[in-house]
Amino acid sequence: DVPATFFVTLTLWRSARILARGAWADTLWAGAAAGLSIATKYSVAPVLAAPFAALLIAGQNREPVGSAWAQGAILLAAAACAFLAACPGVLINPEAFWNGIPGWPGSGVRYELFVHAREGHGYLFTDTGPGWWYHLKVSLRYGLGLPLLALSLAGVALAARRLTPGDRVLLLYLVVYFVITSLSAVRFARYMLPLFPVLCVLGARVATGCEGSGRRRSLGLAAGAFAGGSAAAASILLTAQMAGPDPRDVAANYLETHAPSQASISFATTPWFYSPPLSPYFGALSAPARRHGAEETTRYRLLIPLEEWDALELVTRPDYAVVSNLESLHPLRLQLPQAKRWFASVPGDYQNLRFAPRYLAPQDGELAPEDMLYILPVITLFQKPTSPLPIRP
Repeated sequence: DVPATFFVTLTLWRSARILARGAWADTLWAGAAAGLSIATKYSVAPVLAAPFAALLIAGQNREPVGSAWAQGAILLAAAACAFLAACPGVLINPEAFWNGIPGWPGSGVRYELFVHAREGHGYLFTDTGPGWWYHLKVSLRYGLGLPLLALSLAGVALAARRLTPGDRVLLLYLVVYFVITSLSAVRFARYMLPLFPVLCVLGARVATGCEGSGRRRSLGLAAGAFAGGSAAAASILLTAQMAGPDPRDVAANYLETHAPSQASISFATTPWFYSPPLSPYFGALSAPARRHGAEETTRYRLLIPLEEWDALELVTRPDYAVVSNLESLHPLRLQLPQAKRWFASVPGDYQNLRFAPRYLAPQDGELAPEDMLYILPVITLFQKPTSPLPIRP
């Protein structure tokens, strides 16, 4: 997503150059940047609208009119060549490119763009409202922060009112990409990253372009400084969280220190990246391989359910039970009976240990971006009272 956003930014920059001077080299480089964008992430294809719009707008004031069509052909050719150079799989193995690698369902372009986007991603985005509202309320709110998002939306409104040639190019890309992405049932916050350059540029124009009295200009600059400063502070805190101890590792270290040999540890679902790393098999892609960790790990007795949220192991009162907020957030939000039953089955005398991020920890039940929770997991460890008394982390 980040490299795609980089190439999208290059495409928008070259589109602005087309507006400014209309040189053939700008058209060539805009097409190449767009092709690299799409090769990096197919869903950013709407970025092609920006250089095409720039060519049409610039062509209205230039002669001969046919040169705009010729530059459009050059733009498409450059985009196609750059795409194939960066993503040659479409030529080398078109079947795998379109339908996926045998044995790995869902690995092809057809599934990712047309099936996955329609079916959704399990429970993650079920009952989260319209896509456009979800991305505004969750993806962009957390991605930019409320102050920067507010400033950016003010910039969008200003651009819609002024509608300069540059505004038209940026707004066309922004609207087309946002609408198409919002139609998908899969709504990861990272999908909004290719809009950040446009939103930040339009927000910056509000902050720096206020006309009128000196006081008004000062207020605009103060708003820009506050919005940028708050976003920078959040970035610093998230980076500090990633640089420090991860809650999954802290939970695993706690068990290594306090759990007796062959202690029984029950899981709510099949462990994965969101679980304490008690077995190297927990990083495997397939669930059966991850379950294999229960047979290979000798330090503990890992009790991995055959079905998600099977509370049967809790009846036997294991020494520990482990659950992550990445597992429980959406099942509890949707009030799934099996998840509620699992938590209700935890014996009432068990001690509740919580291993949370030091910075920007999400509130219980908070609908935060799934992407952000990857680095902000909250691990809950239920401990049998006969186990050694805990030293709270």
